Amino acid sequence: MSSNKILWISILQGWAMFLVVLGHCEAFTQYQWCKDVCYGVHMPLFMFVSGGLFYITRIKKCWKWNDVAIDKLKRLGVPYLFFIAFAFGLKVLMASKVKNGVDVSLMGFLQGYVFPMNSAMKEMWFVAALFLIMMAYPLYKWSLKSLSTAIPVLIIALAMPYFFTSYVGGGILNWQGAIRYFVFFYAGILCFKYDVVNRLKMNRGDCPKTIAT
Repeated sequence: MSSNKILWISILQGWAMFLVVLGHCEAFTQYQWCKDVCYGVHMPLFMFVSGGLFYITRIKKCWKWNDVAIDKLKRLGVPYLFFIAFAFGLKVLMASKVKNGVDVSLMGFLQGYVFPMNSAMKEMWFVAALFLIMMAYPLYKWSLKSLSTAIPVLIIALAMPYFFTSYVGGGILNWQGAIRYFVFFYAGILCFKYDVVNRLKMNRGDCPKTIAT
């Protein structure tokens, strides 16, 4: 990956993290417009960058699906299991001081893994949704063969949230969140596949012309 590409990816990640922090500051979120901007941008931006990096590190290198699954179980699954269990234990120990308590039972503990939006650490919904999106790896490999297959997939991805859900959260492993953000992840894949940023720069004349030798 070129240094220029790494730079603009880092810039996008930085903005996304800044908006996450801003979105959790009461001084800003008391204004509805500020809250809408923060929550309407940072998650799509994270998904877009994740899709682009997924293309570079997995799809472009022609990983096998089972290798991708094992890799993501390690990278996403292990933190998912740990942090939900840690948050559950912490809320049990500090039950009198926490705002949102937990169902102190084996069923309540296990349900937190299956339904992350009902877990002791709701923020992990993002990890569950991202894992489901990445498991669509065979679809990405197939659709990226040409624009004639990529464009219909993108259009379907845009339409899916209107047929299934219009809000974040809900369902096993937060499949509704996965449906909503799938389009941003796939857009990131397409952006990197077709090198959209450099093409735009070339159209604007920002890139130096190649000198024939």
